[in-house]
Amino acid sequence: MPGKKILLVTDNRFWRGSLGSHSRILALYEYYIKKEFNVLVLFVGYLYEPDTVILDAKFSDMELVNFENGSSYIPLWHRLYYVITQRAVKLLPNRVKHLIKSWVSGSQSLTVNAVNSQVDVPSKFDEPTLSDFVRDDYQLLFKHVVNQYWPDVIQVEYVRLAYLVDQLSEIQKEKIVKVIDTHDVMYLRKRGFNEMGRAHDINISPQQEGAQLSKFDFVLAIQNKDKFEFEKLVPGLTVLLVMHPFKMNKKEARIGDVINVTYIGSSMEPNVDGIEGFIKNAWPAVQDQCGSQAKLNIYGNICEALGKFGDEVNIKLHGFVDQIDDVYREADIAINPVMYGGGLKIKTVEALCYSLPLVTTPAGALGIEDKSGKAFIVCDHHKDMASKLISLIESSEKRTEYSNRSYTFAYEHFREEVVFRDLIQVLSN
Repeated sequence: MPGKKILLVTDNRFWRGSLGSHSRILALYEYYIKKEFNVLVLFVGYLYEPDTVILDAKFSDMELVNFENGSSYIPLWHRLYYVITQRAVKLLPNRVKHLIKSWVSGSQSLTVNAVNSQVDVPSKFDEPTLSDFVRDDYQLLFKHVVNQYWPDVIQVEYVRLAYLVDQLSEIQKEKIVKVIDTHDVMYLRKRGFNEMGRAHDINISPQQEGAQLSKFDFVLAIQNKDKFEFEKLVPGLTVLLVMHPFKMNKKEARIGDVINVTYIGSSMEPNVDGIEGFIKNAWPAVQDQCGSQAKLNIYGNICEALGKFGDEVNIKLHGFVDQIDDVYREADIAINPVMYGGGLKIKTVEALCYSLPLVTTPAGALGIEDKSGKAFIVCDHHKDMASKLISLIESSEKRTEYSNRSYTFAYEHFREEVVFRDLIQVLSN
C-alpha cells in the first residue's frame, strides 16, 4: 500500500545515468516514488563533486543518506570515526587505526559475516572476492540507519552488499521484507568474462552466490534465464521476474539519403571489445557495398576508448549525450555487437522501445533470444552482421517491417506496468 517505507541500499552511483546498471536502479527508484512509497537511499560510499552537482540539479527531492550527510541517523562519534579512518587513514599509525576500529566495532557488536568464512574461488585473474567488499563502517552505517528508519522493505542492490543484512536483529529479519536486486547471475557473468580473457569485477562461485541470495525473502531477476538459474541454484527461493522498463516511443521512419547505424555504450570492456570487433570485422563489408549511404554513429563514454577510429570515413564518435531521444530520433538502425556479459542488455531494450530495427548478438539478446528473427536480428559473429545490415540499409520496407515488430515486442514486455506488476503487488501486500 502507498506510504510504505523502502530502504534502497547501494554503492552504485545510479543518478549519473551513464551505465546500464544506473538505468536499472533509477527505473526502480522512480517507479517506487511514482507509486507513493517513501524511499530512503542508503549510499554506502563517498559522494564526489560530480555526484553532488547531479543530485542537486536533478534529484533535489531524493532522500539520500551516507556518512557525510547522515547526521539524523548516524551518531557523531561514528561519523568522526569514518572521517578519521577514510580520509586521514595515511596519517595515522596502524596501531592507532586498529584501536579505533576495534573500539567502534566492539561497541556495536557487529555480526561476523558468513562471507568471511567462505573459501574464495581460485582464479588466474586478479579479481576481488566477496570478502573484499565487507567493511565494518558500512555495516555500522547500515545498522544505525535501519534502527532509526525502521523500513518496511530493504532492497539491496547486488550480491556484493548482501552481507549487510546479517546486521539485522532477529525481530527485524522477521518484520522487514528483504529484497535483493541482481541484474546478473554473477558466477555465470564471471565465467563469460574469463572465457574471453577478461578479469571480472568479482570472483564468486555458485555456492557463494546462492548462500548470499538465500538471506532474502525475494530475489529480483532481470530476465527469464537468470530467474531459472537462481531457482536452480537455491531450491525454494522466491524469484520475481522484473525486467527493465523503458518509455515507449513509436518512431516514424526518417527520410534522408544516408542511413544512420547507431550504437550507444559505456566504456565497459564488453562494449569496447564488441564495437571494436564490429568495426574491424563487419563495417568494412558494409562500406564496400553501401559506401557513403551508410554512416556509423557511436555515442556514450565508450567514445573515449575508440579514438583510433575517429578519422575513419563514415564513422562518427559523438561522445556522451544527455538526451538520448535526439540520438534515437536520428537513428535508422540500432546495433549491439557485445559478445559476452550477463543480464539483460539495457541498450537492447532501449532500441526496441524506440521501435528501431536491431541487429545484435546472442549476448546482446540474452534473456529475450526467443524473439530472434521475429522482433530483431541476431548474428553469432560480427562478420555475419554485415550482410544483415546491408539488407536493412538497402530496403526501407524491411526497416519498416522490423521497426513495427520491435515496437510490438517492446510494448508487450517493457512497459512499466508490465515490468513492475508482480513486484509492486508483493511489496504492497
